[in-house]
Amino acid sequence: MKWLGIIVIILVVLVAAVLISAALKRKKEQVSRERASELRSDAAAVAATTEVQEARARETQAEADRVRAQADRLEAHAAAERTSYDMTRAQQEDHLREADRIDPDVDEGAERARRDEV
Repeated sequence: MKWLGIIVIILVVLVAAVLISAALKRKKEQVSRERASELRSDAAAVAATTEVQEARARETQAEADRVRAQADRLEAHAAAERTSYDMTRAQQEDHLREADRIDPDVDEGAERARRDEV
């Protein structure tokens, strides 16, 4: 009878251990489910803001592309204006040299000095 009591106690302890273990496992799973739910909620909230951020990034990139294209056009215009100026200035210098060449009153040394200054 003594052995039977010991066996019963061991069985009760084993059953209690199994029940406690199962309860702890269920509790751990519940906590994990709640944490997963929180993470999903956070991800959904971030997803809403990322769409807005992505739209702003696309708009900013488009604006940068427009500004870059405008800068390229202005740079090309500035280069054309500089070329036009250089050609006009060269033509002016040619006219002055030609005028100095054909003018009998122009001193040739002074003409050379003036050309060196320009």
